[in-house]
Amino acid sequence: MEEAKKGTDQQDSVEANKCLTKFGVNTEEARMKFDEQMLLLATLCNCEMAYVCIAEGEKQFVIGKVGFEPKMLEESLSLAKYALKAESTLLIEDTLQHRTLQNNPLVNSGKPIRFYAGVPLKDQDGSVIGAVCVMDYQPKNLNSRKVNCLEISASKVLEALQYHQKSSSFLSNLEESYARDGSINVAHIQDTLMQKIVDLGHQNERVRQQEESLKYMNNLMAEKQRELSGLIDASPSCIAVINKDYCYEFTNNTYEQWFGFSRHELSGSPVTKVIGEELFKKVKIKFDQVFEGKEIKFETPFTPKGRRPQHFQISLSPKRNSEGEVIGLYLFCEDITDLRKAQLQLENSNDDLKFFSSRASHDLKAPLGIIESFSNVLKTDYEEKLDETAMQYLSFIQESAAQMRLLITDLFAFARAGRAEDGEPEDLDLEEVMEIVNKNIHLLVQDSRAELKLPKPLPKVRVRKSDAVQLFQNIITNAIKYKNPEVNPEIEIVYDLAAQDQQVQVSIKDNGIGMEGEILEKIFDPFFRAYNPNTSGSGIGLATCQKVIDYYSGKIWATSEPGNGSTFHFTLPMAQED
Repeated sequence: MEEAKKGTDQQDSVEANKCLTKFGVNTEEARMKFDEQMLLLATLCNCEMAYVCIAEGEKQFVIGKVGFEPKMLEESLSLAKYALKAESTLLIEDTLQHRTLQNNPLVNSGKPIRFYAGVPLKDQDGSVIGAVCVMDYQPKNLNSRKVNCLEISASKVLEALQYHQKSSSFLSNLEESYARDGSINVAHIQDTLMQKIVDLGHQNERVRQQEESLKYMNNLMAEKQRELSGLIDASPSCIAVINKDYCYEFTNNTYEQWFGFSRHELSGSPVTKVIGEELFKKVKIKFDQVFEGKEIKFETPFTPKGRRPQHFQISLSPKRNSEGEVIGLYLFCEDITDLRKAQLQLENSNDDLKFFSSRASHDLKAPLGIIESFSNVLKTDYEEKLDETAMQYLSFIQESAAQMRLLITDLFAFARAGRAEDGEPEDLDLEEVMEIVNKNIHLLVQDSRAELKLPKPLPKVRVRKSDAVQLFQNIITNAIKYKNPEVNPEIEIVYDLAAQDQQVQVSIKDNGIGMEGEILEKIFDPFFRAYNPNTSGSGIGLATCQKVIDYYSGKIWATSEPGNGSTFHFTLPMAQED
């Protein structure tokens, strides 16, 4: 067995020497130059290992390396074979996630190689003669500048190999000529050497330029990396990168300060070290959903090490490799404890306001009802005993009571408009809404001889029915109130489904008296009323419409000209049904 192994080693040595001689790199000095280039490349790419190999049959012979021991690789055990078959630069951010590489012994045994990148070396006719490779024991994502450094380094290596190969070929031809003729053509040698010197000068200039370019790019890349690291560390958000083994790959300064662990302590540690087993059981489900490609945002209470209980908002996004495969996740965490307290205070205030508006509406309407009842009794039973002035005063009381009742009703509607607790929005047909509106304002339409023009069909929107009815009813009623006394009111509804952001734009146009520009800027303010002696109202109807539209993150505005009517435009979310 030992003799067989010794014979195999000798055969490998002969093949290696033959291959290296072919390319003129069979000297220690030549290989040391390539070692230096690989050291620079490993530094630029921030990788543990870098090497350059020459392919010969099913074997690859290493001629320059750093952090990498083998001098010869069988194709079955090599990672460079994938770069040799690639058309251009090959990047594999995590070998364990690669369907082919995960079965390679260099990946699944011993200290596994987790990152690999390689550039094929091609001669002038396109034949692949070798590859320049970088590797690491941790998954990596080379940015565009590091990839550029890798490709420039490969180009430099290729030029050096071609130079060595030409020099070797020249010497071989010289030896053959001497062996054949017994003499040497000095003039031919001088011409050839001069051409080699010129070529070498050009090559050295290209190498110098490439070195300058590499140096500039390295400095620029280091500067940008410092800027990016500074921005991430200065972020008020806690930022972490977590792999699919639920272990930390990176944490920023804010994360470390909040949770009481140093970056060194967290690197490679499971997330349970920070959040504990109990919380991990809850968030693991969400982590797994992100590993399937989803983006998730949620809130959770948590008590960091040495701190009081907090409330956090957490955003999770997939981390993908160059092939689009999810290899981990990005975690962004913000302390929203103060915001939650403010929300609870606002909710309590809203509850108080809701209770107050409800009680105020009831308590104000009760004495108002008594005033209306007794004024009606006075008018009916004592009409003959009251003089004309007294009857006029009684009419003032009744009109004021009616105005007060309208104001209370509208105020209560304004307080309730756009409240989340009134239910969830639903897909709603606006034809159904208009049927309800027509029933509610039937007498007003009839008395004013108004004509409503509706398109067929009306669109579907995603709102609460009560909000939609109030919105359309208020605007149509407003159009009838401010009608042109010389013509019957005409009100037309049109819509546009081409509005942006999944919104339906609805326009309600009338032929009323119209408005001046300065009035248009105020009509949605609470209690604002355009002066018109022939109309009554509380000045809250359009303000209520504004509040409803705000709840759905829409827009409402009006266009008008005096004497040419007005058009009210607003947007509502489209229905979500298929």
